[in-house]
Amino acid sequence: MILTLGSHGEVVARWQRVMVARYTSYAKAADGGPLKVDSYFGYDDQAVQKEYQRRTNQAQNGVVSAADLVKLGLTPLFFTVEGHLSDMFVGPCAFVASTLEREGRAVWRPTGYDNVRLPFNNQSGVDELVNRLDTKLFDDGTPFPEGTPWNLAIFSQGAMVGCEVMEKHVLPANGRLHYRLKDFRKGIAFGNPYRLINQCAPWVPDPPQPNTQGIMDWHFDFLKYPELAGKWQEHARTRDWYAENQLDEAGQNMTAIAKIITQSSWTGGASSIVARIMDLFVNPFDGLIDIVWAIVRTFQGIAHLESHGTYDLNPVLDWFRA
Repeated sequence: MILTLGSHGEVVARWQRVMVARYTSYAKAADGGPLKVDSYFGYDDQAVQKEYQRRTNQAQNGVVSAADLVKLGLTPLFFTVEGHLSDMFVGPCAFVASTLEREGRAVWRPTGYDNVRLPFNNQSGVDELVNRLDTKLFDDGTPFPEGTPWNLAIFSQGAMVGCEVMEKHVLPANGRLHYRLKDFRKGIAFGNPYRLINQCAPWVPDPPQPNTQGIMDWHFDFLKYPELAGKWQEHARTRDWYAENQLDEAGQNMTAIAKIITQSSWTGGASSIVARIMDLFVNPFDGLIDIVWAIVRTFQGIAHLESHGTYDLNPVLDWFRA
């Protein structure tokens, strides 16, 4: 993305605000007053950019380059967290972020963590993502000052990591990363074990069945946060073991097994494995069948990424481009 004579929109307005704030001495309009923040890149803006280019030893063509936007902290950073056993450079999140980076619409920041261990080592991902979001300057020279917009795409186990970071560190007023909330642009969770009941992006052609939710017993209730209105999407397909779990007894059994596999959690709540086994004494035949099928289905889900299905990512790209 570049800004040139006639460009208009949100990015132009952000560029104008940054230039006025940082370069007061020459970010001026023709009348001598401050450069106007009017979301339109006109002749005054072109003149200011030429002066910026002169002072930074660039060709003075008056065009704000993609590199300039990155240096000024105006290009959104795009953080991604892939799933269990995934390569952080391969997957739905990586595809979306890398595509937008090639288009000059984002700077991709993939997140590596221990996504091999069972039970899941989600904390390693939380720690890494928190540290990256709290970074002001990356090792490759990419700046991330406060005020820089950022996006988030998270998948499967990575969705658990991302939701925990949002819930514990970004959204609370006392959270370590709460100062980043005002700059949060958009986020999407693919195949989310924490998917909120009945939530799915409108473009998914085969969404999960009604009255289903993520397989875990806690769900990311993004709807209760007005700051996330229009900024968060759940992307899941029907028959996704992680994201489409029924609210019946079989669903509770699925959750119980998933908690053992992902958290080594045997107790706590109606969906704990201890509670489910105790239920066998009440309904021994039905309960046994439910638990056996839950074990089979959940291990199928852990063992094969195909359990998520594949995703049409073109609508996702369009959503982030908008």
